[in-house]
Amino acid sequence: MATPGTPSPKKYQSKLSLHRERTGIDSPKKKLLTEFVKIADLTVGLQNAKIKGRVISRTQQIHTAHGVMFSAVIMDSTSCIRIVGWGTTLCDLYYNKLKVGKVVTLDSVGIKIAAQRSYSWVDHLSQITLNKLSLVDESEDSADMPRHNLTFTKLEKCVDSGKVVDVIGVVYEIGEVITIKTAKQSCKREITILDQWNKMATITMWNETAEKFIIDISSLDNAIVAFGGVKVSAFARDSGEIFLDSFDDSINPDIPDERELREWLKDNQ
Repeated sequence: MATPGTPSPKKYQSKLSLHRERTGIDSPKKKLLTEFVKIADLTVGLQNAKIKGRVISRTQQIHTAHGVMFSAVIMDSTSCIRIVGWGTTLCDLYYNKLKVGKVVTLDSVGIKIAAQRSYSWVDHLSQITLNKLSLVDESEDSADMPRHNLTFTKLEKCVDSGKVVDVIGVVYEIGEVITIKTAKQSCKREITILDQWNKMATITMWNETAEKFIIDISSLDNAIVAFGGVKVSAFARDSGEIFLDSFDDSINPDIPDERELREWLKDNQ
């Protein structure tokens, strides 16, 4: 006989069976998400979310005072979000799985408040954090996964210091790689791009991007480059020139803006 105040085994079993029928899982405490959650719907604290998206950018592995880290950005048809991995173990596990252009699925990740949003071109309120139990797998490509999320600003409009913009232009001039010796040695390269309104801007590329850029375009004539998440330099307003710090670039992207610029180039050569 059940003690007073304790539900009978039969009644408890009935409630558990009802829970199984409604949710399809055994635990009455946690509902497992089996469908992919749209990136726009990701919120802080969401548990067991399965996510699918295309990797549209990835940083190098960066050594900081708090250890090595990297970040990447994935997007689906609804939005884009940053992924962050901290520590040598996570970098070793996931860095090479998040290759730019690939469609990936993620599971068992954390969803936290996005850090330093004022310095980022990604406007999602949350970010994905990786852990040792996270699952990151490459998925088959599909038409519903867009390849970019860029809204281009005319070069002549790039005058507000600190503003983050997307730009596109023809490569007009390429500078040499310059080594900068500070606490940690780095290098940069400046290139000049031109748009169809005959406005030029100087783009500063850093480290690995700066070093490999010349290799990427060495065999191309009139290369067109799109830059996402470019920050307008403080020098722009004072000098009258436009200086932009580059984060992500795409050479001859297969997008309408590139084709429009290419037609303008042909008509004006």
